[in-house]
Amino acid sequence: MTVLKKLLLIVNPNAGTRQAHRLLPEMISALTAGGYLVTVCVTDKRGDASVFARSHAGDADLVVACGGDGTLNEVVSGLLAGGHTTPVGYIPAGSTNDFAATLGLSPDLLTACNTVCAGTPRVYQRLLVHTAEYEECPRPCRLYPAGNPFPGGYPPHSYADHGGRHRL
Repeated sequence: MTVLKKLLLIVNPNAGTRQAHRLLPEMISALTAGGYLVTVCVTDKRGDASVFARSHAGDADLVVACGGDGTLNEVVSGLLAGGHTTPVGYIPAGSTNDFAATLGLSPDLLTACNTVCAGTPRVYQRLLVHTAEYEECPRPCRLYPAGNPFPGGYPPHSYADHGGRHRL
């Protein structure tokens, strides 16, 4: 008997073009075929992903955010708030998926599921996220991993331009 690892899948079904909503059964099948027992939490409103991650990540071997950059931000915030060190996977299903593009993740949801199961984890020291005081920027910004993966500096008007203050 094969022992499956536990995966907590936090899905924002309304992100982007709602493809996560349409492909959820296929995504669960792909993750299960990859050796995971999948528990799904579906968000209904802002803040749900953070609550789900904070409350349930301790029971999982892997937490996967499926949605846009905002969903990923909420999941990471929930993990931090709960003191969890559970690894995080990301299935980008948002409108722009800036963070996923920066990391070179596939925009195809089923390919991303396979990457979550078979891919090599990457460790980042930290993300440029500030959860206390923040201000909203009138221009669109991008969130990039710490350690500056861009030779010569961050691209114009990235999150780094704000000194750690930005509404994500």
